[in-house]
Amino acid sequence: MNVVEAIKGLTNTVTLELDFDTDREETVFYAPHQKCLVFLKKRPSGHFVTFGGGKYAVTNNMVVNWMQDVDYMSLDDVRKEIHKHVD
Repeated sequence: MNVVEAIKGLTNTVTLELDFDTDREETVFYAPHQKCLVFLKKRPSGHFVTFGGGKYAVTNNMVVNWMQDVDYMSLDDVRKEIHKHVD
C-alpha cells in the first residue's frame, strides 16, 4: 500500500505492509491502485491491519459512505472531521 497522506500516526515511509486475516469475517481487501481512506493499526511485527473495517473508497475527492446517512462527503470535510478527534 502506498501512503499518499497520513493524518495521524505519521510514518517515515511511503509504503506500508498490510497483514490480512483471511480467516476472520471482518477482513478488508484492497485492489491495486485503489484510492481509499483507511484506519490502520500497527502490529508488533511492524505490519499494519485495517482497524475495525475502517476502509472508505475515495472517488473524485469524495469519500463514499463516510457517515451513515451521507452517501458522499468531500475529502477536505472528512479531514476536518478527523482532525476534530485527533488534534
